[in-house]
Amino acid sequence: ITIGTYPAAQVDLGADLTLCPGDQVLLNVAQPGASYLWNDGSTASTYTAQTAGVISVQLTDANGCVATDAVSVAVQAPVPVDLGPDAVICQGDDLVLDATTAGATAYLWSTGAITPTITVANTGNYSVTVTQGTCSVNDAVQVTALPLPIIDLGPDQTLCTGDAITLD
Repeated sequence: ITIGTYPAAQVDLGADLTLCPGDQVLLNVAQPGASYLWNDGSTASTYTAQTAGVISVQLTDANGCVATDAVSVAVQAPVPVDLGPDAVICQGDDLVLDATTAGATAYLWSTGAITPTITVANTGNYSVTVTQGTCSVNDAVQVTALPLPIIDLGPDQTLCTGDAITLD
């Protein structure tokens, strides 16, 4: 009689995952001749994870050996950023745009600035991307700088006592 042993079946879903809302990740455990059973009853060699929870797979290799693995998937809920409504300023005035967000790890403005706030003085569309962990959120605001009005009362005038002049 000859007795042999097969190497143990192996399956590895990797480390636990954190996804951003709307993201998905493809888990692939394909092995030649293997069969698969995921926790939702599906039997493909791949599984698309997009919601929070524990995902597990049972793999039966070509020799009939069984291995299982599981991965926890979390969905991060980033804090939204709000630059406020579009703004109108007078030419020569400054406006501070503030994207300060709890838990932010990085800021990137359309101007190239990487600070939580920027000061603007010109007409334009200003946007910011705020990174929180692995997720990013963004917002934009239109700033319009109106020209100062031109006031012209005309040339200097000389009046005699009792004369009147209308300035418009």
